[in-house]
Amino acid sequence: MENEKLNNALERFKQCNQKETSYSAFISSLTKMIDANVFYLKAICNNDPDVYYDRYFRTSKPVKAHTVVYIDFSIGFPKELRYGHWAYVYKVMNGKALVIPLVSIKNFRRKLREQELEIVVVNRGMLTPSMMRLDEMRWIDIQRIDLEKEVPERIQTPVEVIKEKVKEFLKL
Repeated sequence: MENEKLNNALERFKQCNQKETSYSAFISSLTKMIDANVFYLKAICNNDPDVYYDRYFRTSKPVKAHTVVYIDFSIGFPKELRYGHWAYVYKVMNGKALVIPLVSIKNFRRKLREQELEIVVVNRGMLTPSMMRLDEMRWIDIQRIDLEKEVPERIQTPVEVIKEKVKEFLKL
């Protein structure tokens, strides 16, 4: 039944699309992705979505909240942080992590903006100030995390301070 609906939708898309080659590439990519996910859910996880998320999103090292990781955000819009950046892990859930990107502090003279929080991380034994960009906070798949990068030892700023600033920023 679901396959029929998908096929009907794809046929309507084909009729609207003027370029046969781009349609073929799109269909091929979409079909492979759907087939892979259906196979994984049915054959490997016995149709149990909880097992699907537990097994599919496993990383070689556990990703924990209140740590710093290096993330490949990939290409974004010009005003967004993109490519590789350090980020603070606020929460981890179902193979996803809520992260707050970190940027270096370049201008000590200007005041922090409402969407920024200065934190201190211990990196190779040295206290290193960094700035959280709360306006760039987002959920990412944990597979975007580069587990091979050497990460700071710990975050000096108390977790309560960070949580309070996030609540204040989101007006919770």
